[in-house]
Amino acid sequence: MTLSVAGALEALHLARGHLADLIGMGVATWEVWYGYGLSLIPLAVLIGCCTHIVGDMLTDSGCMLAFPWSRHRFHLLPEPLAFTTGTRPELMIVDPILTGALLLLAGQVVDPGFLSAHLHSLAPASILRRAA
Repeated sequence: MTLSVAGALEALHLARGHLADLIGMGVATWEVWYGYGLSLIPLAVLIGCCTHIVGDMLTDSGCMLAFPWSRHRFHLLPEPLAFTTGTRPELMIVDPILTGALLLLAGQVVDPGFLSAHLHSLAPASILRRAA
């Protein structure tokens, strides 16, 4: 937790060096002391690892799921659709989708009714009439 918080603070240019480490230690200490969210950390790590693997499988490099027994690279997209990281398709398609998902999740954490309220307002009126 300390490394995650310190890394996030440095990546967002909110704090650097020892200050970021100190804030990270404070957050980790608070979380352990009060037990807030500790039961969800293994789930968050599992989701993060799975998302990373799926993301790697979307690239043209693929992912060696059976390493070291096999060096076969698994891909989720056919060759013309697979992309190289840091290129225009990633910056114009993948990054906005991930940013939108992050904002939706953040809104849900702040206000548990956020998603249902906002998705309800985006639905066309014809769909809402049929659902009622």
